[in-house]
Amino acid sequence: MDGSRRVRATSVLPRYGPPCLFKGHLSTKSNAFCTDSSSLRLSTLQLVKNHMAVHYNKILSAKAAVDCSVPVSMQTNNEERNSKRN
Repeated sequence: MDGSRRVRATSVLPRYGPPCLFKGHLSTKSNAFCTDSSSLRLSTLQLVKNHMAVHYNKILSAKAAVDCSVPVSMQTNNEERNSKRN
């Protein structure tokens, strides 16, 4: 070793596993992961693969939002407002 630091190149690693990647409509023959397509270059495939990895990671990390606010109909209902005052 010559004393220079070695930097290991790391790519974007998707959090989804290989078994769930190709379920349903995601098959290897019709999507961007198809390697035998002559119309797509390898660089284009890498760009699409990275884009899809980011996309699926965003979907997997999405949080459910629950609306706990008071319904508008209860805020504008006169009977409800009067009962709270008394």
